[in-house]
Amino acid sequence: MARMMRRTVRMLVAAAAALAVGITAGCALVRPHVEAPRVTLASVQILRLGILEQRFQLGLRVQNPNDFPVRLAGLDYRVALNGERFASGVSDTAARIPASGETVIQVPVTANLMDTAQQLLRWEDNPPDTLHYALDGHIRLADFDLRLPFEYKGGVPLRRAGEGKQ
Repeated sequence: MARMMRRTVRMLVAAAAALAVGITAGCALVRPHVEAPRVTLASVQILRLGILEQRFQLGLRVQNPNDFPVRLAGLDYRVALNGERFASGVSDTAARIPASGETVIQVPVTANLMDTAQQLLRWEDNPPDTLHYALDGHIRLADFDLRLPFEYKGGVPLRRAGEGKQ
């Protein structure tokens, strides 16, 4: 009888271990390692210039480095100019980015007149040679219930009136 009990206990332990391994492997299949898509600024378009706020449309290039397609469920994002907050936005824009592919999505962004005016006043006294911008935020993926961060920085050279002329 004791021998039968030990055998039953061993079988139960082996079954529990196999079940645990199967659950762990199953979770890995359901939620594979997802590398965050890369987001860069592709375009900026003025939508509306108002007294209190300005609306722009950003073209964001989203690149998928994964070997499987990902579906975006939305984004939240912020734009800074020369290290200072400029604009922010949220979007429920859905898109499918193919495996090792890219797409450009259009999203709205809102700037505040006071923030913009303060920057322009500071630039009047000391205009920058380059307009540095930073874009950061989070992408929500539809298939994996994930929020993945992104960050991108770039610069646009500015030429003052009269410079570069001989």
